[in-house]
Order: sequence, then structure tokens, then C-alpha cells
Amino acid sequence: MKSRTRCLRPVGNAGHVEVQMSLSMEGVLRDVQHAFFGLCVHAGKQVLAAMMEADRQALCGPKGRPDARRRAHRGGHC
Repeated sequence: MKSRTRCLRPVGNAGHVEVQMSLSMEGVLRDVQHAFFGLCVHAGKQVLAAMMEADRQALCGPKGRPDARRRAHRGGHC
């Protein structure tokens, strides 16, 4: 019985292989949108944390430096 599968032998330049994949543009755009949204949220959290730390430092003074005239105290973090 004759085999229906063939062994493919490299032709010409065996080190260079081109592969073409078909991707759904809708899926790719959804992935890009999701990644961009995550980047924006992460950047926004970093900016908000920096702003809050600046406010805290303005109210409480530098961390680790006691000041008897200080009206606000650091409450810690979690």
C-alpha cells in the first residue's frame, strides 16, 4: 500500500523559513486595547502615589525626622 504522507526535504536555503499566520484583526485590536488600558491604569496609580506622598511630606515633614511643632503624623502604610 502506498503511503499518503510525504517527507519534505529542504529546498535551497534551509536556514530561512517564512511562516504566515492569519490573525483576527478584532482579536489583535482587543489585545492591544487591553494592554494599553493596563498601561494607563498602572501609570495613573504611580502618579497618584507620588502626589499623595508629596502631600504627606508637605504636611508631616520628612520621614524619620521628629518635629515637636508638627500637627500631622504619619499613620503608616499597608
